[in-house]
Amino acid sequence: MTKFYYDDRPCGAGKSYDECLNIINNAGLYLYAVERKAAVEERAKEIREMAAEAGVNVKVATICSTGRNGYRDPDLIGLRSPSVRVRVQGLPNTYTGGHVVVVITHEALKAADLSGFHGWQLVIDERPSIWDRQSLSCRLSKGLLTQHFRLEELEVTDGETINRIVSASDATAKDFDEDTCGSPLAVLSQRIIGDRCIVATRLTSFDQLDTDRRWEWWSIWKPTALLVFERVTVLAHALTASITYRVMQANWPDIEWVNLNRKTKLRHAHRRVEVHYYAQAHQASRTLWGSPVGRRFLLAIGQDIARRVDPERLIWTCNSEERDMFMGMDDDEPLMPGRFLTPRQQGSNRWQASNEAAILYTAKPSAADISVAKLIGISPEAIIETRELDIMVQFACRTSVRVAESTETVHLYVYDEVQARHLEAYFQSTGYCDVTLELIDIPGMGIAEYERNSMPGRKAKVRTNEEIEAAKKAQREKDRLRKRRQRGAAKFELPDQK
Repeated sequence: MTKFYYDDRPCGAGKSYDECLNIINNAGLYLYAVERKAAVEERAKEIREMAAEAGVNVKVATICSTGRNGYRDPDLIGLRSPSVRVRVQGLPNTYTGGHVVVVITHEALKAADLSGFHGWQLVIDERPSIWDRQSLSCRLSKGLLTQHFRLEELEVTDGETINRIVSASDATAKDFDEDTCGSPLAVLSQRIIGDRCIVATRLTSFDQLDTDRRWEWWSIWKPTALLVFERVTVLAHALTASITYRVMQANWPDIEWVNLNRKTKLRHAHRRVEVHYYAQAHQASRTLWGSPVGRRFLLAIGQDIARRVDPERLIWTCNSEERDMFMGMDDDEPLMPGRFLTPRQQGSNRWQASNEAAILYTAKPSAADISVAKLIGISPEAIIETRELDIMVQFACRTSVRVAESTETVHLYVYDEVQARHLEAYFQSTGYCDVTLELIDIPGMGIAEYERNSMPGRKAKVRTNEEIEAAKKAQREKDRLRKRRQRGAAKFELPDQK
């Protein structure tokens, strides 16, 4: 049985520091994967500084894209750079011995062929996303899809067909990335090529794109690609509660997960954390926030937060759809003061001088997500915990709460009570935080007690003659597939688990 090791201590407990210290004290070849591109140089810098302080000679290199087609590496300055994937795959030929650490992203790890990494050790900092998805609008570029991809039936569940997307041409992910019109399909192509992922969709035919404005694909990455490494270590708070861990446990039971049970050397001073929230009778959702009522609520909340915080000590985040509203357009005065950051800030220490954070964020599962979750045995609640609530915990932990000697009160502002309760439970579990919750009821707005109808009626859709004909064509294709299934449909299986 293969063993994967993990450290699931809370944020700020020193997981990354302890692992970097272990790397420095034990010479070898290490591939170190971080979640965000911004964290690549940050982690490499920390390892270099720690090695210099310890008087240990360690070669530290990085591989990371700097733009859509630009790549940068200190060893390749002035040269035409190959793709990140190709450079990662070439590392075993570049470094055959010595004390080496190469820092890359999770995405590069999932994209590369890792079969040459015999004798290397792998460290994955933060949870890798094993289940990825993307929403695309391809009505005008349907021809690209039909030329380069085809659909193969995988599963029929609850009357719904799930199809696998496979390559139908010799085009590579790099070809798509360098093509102006094809670049939005580069990620899809990258997932499909090779045997490291299974890529699927609810589309039964690409002809549906004549009527459907958007479609979604999803992929599951096989952890069996990691078995080549001498040792695999994952550093991730609450790993065993994540979708990644649950999917791996269910589909690859031969992997034994071993908790390192490292002791936390940092001793945090006792402190207060105050969590403020605005909605009690409903939860944040994209549907609500996209409505006039939801936008009115968010504007009022943004204005209220602005009145309460110190702009010099605030970091804040929101969904991309609300960013312009909070930041202001052109010369408009920003609604939200402080420093805006994207929601995913795992592993960063740059903002630990801040003692206030506003997190107006939601990531509820779509209908497509729920359908896929049923297939792989994941509950909608688990999706929310991983994609929404844990992201909020990670963001909140970028503040001074991660500074062991700090006793400053940390103020956190979120949308609803469910989010606030999740943060409360996390910070209480640290043992050094006293947490209080406050419901802020903005006068005259009715946000706190607003109850949203979760089953609104569908608006009638007006279609052109072309759309009507395309819908009929798609229905004929569905009928054809239904008859074929009645003669015996293929069953869904994850790729080879060996």
